Amino acid sequence: MEIRPIKISDADNYHEFQIQIHAQTNYLLFSQREAEKRPVEFYQKTIGQMESDNLGNIIVALDGDKVVGSIWLGEYLVSKRSKQTNFGLGVFKEYHRQGVAQQLFDQAEQWIKEKGFARVEITVFSENIPAYNFYMKNGFEQEGLKRKSVYMNNKFYDEIMLSKLY
Repeated sequence: MEIRPIKISDADNYHEFQIQIHAQTNYLLFSQREAEKRPVEFYQKTIGQMESDNLGNIIVALDGDKVVGSIWLGEYLVSKRSKQTNFGLGVFKEYHRQGVAQQLFDQAEQWIKEKGFARVEITVFSENIPAYNFYMKNGFEQEGLKRKSVYMNNKFYDEIMLSKLY
């Protein structure tokens, strides 16, 4: 398993990963249909902009040349929020409980510290207990609850707001 920052040459595999990971879980923000609408060129452009502007990061877990997990870290362009970041993390189900998410998060934390962020935040669906436990184990604290924050499958879901300070 190789854990490293994404490269433009990974765009095709990352595009396929995005479609497949959104088909596996409802706990990511985009639906499978929304993920499928994003062409590979979208990811090529995004990766290129991250590299050239030094804004944000995508770290991938590779099994051979197949992307099996990723953590996406965003940066606020608003100066008052310039010392915080948010992220999204996803790993194929067949790679769960193998330490892939932990390796991705560990490398992301290195980047967070190198960039000098004081805060990282994420929201987790209230039903996603494994993710909640993972973040709590990694030093996150619960800050609040966004009630009826997400609507899917004809039902509202709450999101738990988590953060970690550095």
